[in-house]
Amino acid sequence: MDNDLPSPSHILKSRQIQVVHLIFLLMAILAQRKLTINNGPNLPTCETLLKRRRVREELLHNLSNGGQFRERIRIREPAFKKLCAILRRDGGLRPTQRISVEEHVARFLHIVGNDLRNTFVCWMYWCSISTTSRSFHRVLRSVIVGF
Repeated sequence: MDNDLPSPSHILKSRQIQVVHLIFLLMAILAQRKLTINNGPNLPTCETLLKRRRVREELLHNLSNGGQFRERIRIREPAFKKLCAILRRDGGLRPTQRISVEEHVARFLHIVGNDLRNTFVCWMYWCSISTTSRSFHRVLRSVIVGF
């Protein structure tokens, strides 16, 4: 009957193997989770960038052709174009890779003229909060420098 019970050394080795197996299992789960969470940078696709550009172009087109300058950004179209030209010339405002000077100024006037929050303007123009904030501050700096 004594032969039926495992020896203490056998129990110890069995528990050590179980602990090692459990550690490797946890490491595999953590590695898999890290791979699924950090599966490369979260960059927008080309299709998304084109869709965002179309939305922004359509919004600016509707502002100019729909006669919505006065209602949306609290300024008339000739004054808007003149303001953009002054900010280009005197304030040093330049277009970025994806945003024109007119769009910078329109975003700025949307925020200032309508007391909007950055998050709403981000939703309107399909961009991030940081992009809207940088655009706002770019125009603000050029207004300060130009005037």
